[in-house]
Amino acid sequence: MNRLIGLLLLLPALTWAEDWRVDLLAEAGFGTTEAELRKALKGDELDRKRLATSYEQLGSESYPERQRAQKAIISAGPEALAWLREQPPTDNPEIHARVANIRRLLELNSDDRRDRMVVHAARSLLRELGKARDPATGGIFYDWFGDKVPELGKGYRRFHLMAPAGMKSKVEERTLVHEGQRPGDDDQRLVLRATEWPGTEVFPDQFTLTATLQGTPGGSGTWHLGITVGGVRALYHPDYRGGGFRFEGVDGNKHLGGNQNMGFTPSTEKPQQMRVSVLRQGHDSVRLSVTVTQQGSDPYEQTIEVPAETIGALTEVSLDRSGRSGGDARFSELMIEVEGG
Repeated sequence: MNRLIGLLLLLPALTWAEDWRVDLLAEAGFGTTEAELRKALKGDELDRKRLATSYEQLGSESYPERQRAQKAIISAGPEALAWLREQPPTDNPEIHARVANIRRLLELNSDDRRDRMVVHAARSLLRELGKARDPATGGIFYDWFGDKVPELGKGYRRFHLMAPAGMKSKVEERTLVHEGQRPGDDDQRLVLRATEWPGTEVFPDQFTLTATLQGTPGGSGTWHLGITVGGVRALYHPDYRGGGFRFEGVDGNKHLGGNQNMGFTPSTEKPQQMRVSVLRQGHDSVRLSVTVTQQGSDPYEQTIEVPAETIGALTEVSLDRSGRSGGDARFSELMIEVEGG
């Protein structure tokens, strides 16, 4: 009987240990008691009434009023992002477009993102006190690659590593590294399956991935990095003039359209941010809308409608590197957000 009680006492700890929110709060110096969670939220004060008014005014018939409302929300800073994601989906195309722009502008600072994730972790766990744990962790998945692993074996935390023998990946200095200069032209992919998060067979009909990524010098144009959703990858070439952005199928690397000039050359001296918005269009197709930003350059945007049979079931997403020669692909964080979650 004592042994059974001991095992039962261990079960909550094992469950919590799988939750990124608990890990992030622990790293920030907070526990998961109600008092500790409320302590983590101290200072997270927003004028929510003012934000709600400005949000409605984003759809105003008056252009100056829409502009003022957008500036008011942006002036609230990164904390407004957490408030925005709590709002239900809107049918107003003007509000939807402006919210997307606000979020893009506020998402650029990754340090702020980690702070926002601490707030999300505390707030969502407070809502779950005394209830069953939400496998979708409050509608957001976040990994900052905080555990040092000199060489990844089969995976990392909830991720699975897909790479042929001889292709090495590791986690160091808060960064996932797919090493370059390796045998074979196959892919190195760190994969998150929907069954791992959000705990369903496939990803939802509408979600967004945001990753901070960067290449190291070497082999300009001979290799690429990017994000894969289902069976389609969005990618570009570090240090290659114009980046050579394209979509391609993962199986067979079939190009889905030609290479595109991004308007800037992806630097190996500073990171880029890639944001992929995914929208399932009924049973026929999936829309992928990609934005790549680099400090000091105008954002690059590209959208594609992919037939359902090409992209397949949205059972997984991944952070990828392809190409035999060339530098390392580095990913310093990944956030996945369910739209309207």
